[in-house]
Amino acid sequence: MLKCAIIGLGGLGKKHLGNILGMEDKVKLVALCDIEKEKLSAGVQTNLGEIKTTTDFSNFNFYTDAEEMLEKEDLDFVIIALPTYLHAKYALKAFEKGLHVFCEKPMARTSEEAQQMLDMSKKVGKKLMIGQCLRFSPTYNVLKDYYENGKLGKLLRVDFHRYSLVPVWGWQHWYEDFEKSGCAAMDLHVHDVDVINYIFGKPNKVSSIASHDRTKFDSISTRYFYDNFFITAVCDWGFSDSFGFRRGYIASFEKGALEMKDSGEVVISPVDGPQYNVAVQAVDTYVAEMKDFIDAIEKDRDITVLVPESTKDSVDTVLAEIKSAETGETVTLK
Repeated sequence: MLKCAIIGLGGLGKKHLGNILGMEDKVKLVALCDIEKEKLSAGVQTNLGEIKTTTDFSNFNFYTDAEEMLEKEDLDFVIIALPTYLHAKYALKAFEKGLHVFCEKPMARTSEEAQQMLDMSKKVGKKLMIGQCLRFSPTYNVLKDYYENGKLGKLLRVDFHRYSLVPVWGWQHWYEDFEKSGCAAMDLHVHDVDVINYIFGKPNKVSSIASHDRTKFDSISTRYFYDNFFITAVCDWGFSDSFGFRRGYIASFEKGALEMKDSGEVVISPVDGPQYNVAVQAVDTYVAEMKDFIDAIEKDRDITVLVPESTKDSVDTVLAEIKSAETGETVTLK
């Protein structure tokens, strides 16, 4: 039975809390940590709605200081669901205590911090997984399958989109602080960037433009250049509550289009026949990634989907996009 603790009880911390409690045959949750004790019972807002908690927390030790928790508790791994700028700090402290680390996305605020996490993970011989959960999403893996199997012919281009409201609910409004979160570019857009990186590999170069109306980098639009095709992705978190959250993609192949709609449906529109839906199994990607992490610990195997070096590439790609938008120049990645 693996023993774990969760650091950070915002939206994703609460999401992981509920999932871990559903894995009692594998994991024993022994401690929780958040700087605000009232987070224990309070509902938490996310761009997908409010997450409410009805759990009896009397069975868990509660801390407001993560370093104290790491010192006192006997743990196998920690889940870090803190603001982005704190990821590396507490991942490194957990590694120093000999613990495996599951850290929420994005991996870190800077490339240097992400590299420190990688280096320390290898030094102490402990697992590191970053919660880029869309790698476990069947709706995005459909695109990966068709790209790799060639059933629709050669890929010509792909367009991704991701729209949301500004996450004003963050602790001390950290989401809206570019130095802490990277705003929409690093916090929201990184989902599509990581999917692009996972399916197609790191692009040769990127060219980006951005807007700064509500926050710095509250929208970003990027072209990703590959040898035989190109990709575009647009992200904007400047929408209203009534607009809600939307995401999807359209991929153009020689023999037809593959589209993920905002509803989550995946549709193929062939050039020589009627449109039809692709059967896609419903999967809770947060549960899937955590099960994979636990399995890797139990079997002492490598992380094979959310490979930490690859998730660092996603951070580096976003940073290149930010540089491109700031300078007006195309940035070469390889």
